[in-house]
Amino acid sequence: MITTPRGIAIPLPLDNSFCLISRLYPKVKPYTVLETTAGFYKMHSTVGFITGILCFLLQLSAWQIAAITFVATLVGYSMSLVAIYPPGLLRLARIYSLLTGHGLILVGLSVFGVCTVGMLGTGIFWASRLLAEFVTMAHANHMGRKFQKIVDPQASAMARRLLGWWSGWWSAPDGFAVRCFGNAYANYANKFGIPIEALASNKELESGQWRKVLKEFAHEWPQVVRRFQVTDEEWEEILHETS
Repeated sequence: MITTPRGIAIPLPLDNSFCLISRLYPKVKPYTVLETTAGFYKMHSTVGFITGILCFLLQLSAWQIAAITFVATLVGYSMSLVAIYPPGLLRLARIYSLLTGHGLILVGLSVFGVCTVGMLGTGIFWASRLLAEFVTMAHANHMGRKFQKIVDPQASAMARRLLGWWSGWWSAPDGFAVRCFGNAYANYANKFGIPIEALASNKELESGQWRKVLKEFAHEWPQVVRRFQVTDEEWEEILHETS
């Protein structure tokens, strides 16, 4: 498993992920690919945030705020899934992902809402956002269950036996994060005319190129690589094969 710089888990094998990233290197650095992944991942939240500002500025009624926020958030989620979005939205989403770490802008939005539409309108906005977030989480877990059946059918079957219906919530990987990583890769691959095939070939996996890119990334961003699920033995093997 790899992660974005701010900790969004991407349940993909390290070798296959960095094989894809190494195809883009050096035109696109690994950090940029992972940050773009975070941008896709936060796109619907960005749309929800912008929608909140507009609803508060226009001082809409509570039911209008609820309906518009819910629909806009799901539209933003759909845009991130299919990677079709207005120009500039992905850049805004990347900025949003940088600013929401400590929740200060969300507090600021709440204060702005209370000052413009009151406590009720602000509360309805956040309730609508949470409802939309629940829908996106349910879909992400559905994608995760399908993904897990492909990459790890034994773990998927064990989870269903132990947890039943709840196995999708407690054990399934985040399928949305996988899709966002794929969209981030395809975004740059299409730009530079690089194959968008998501599965690395045996030749790529056996080559040392992806290990070299990972080693350089670890040197530049050790705090990010520390979050990767890599054992000490695996890391020693990577270092040995690139030396």
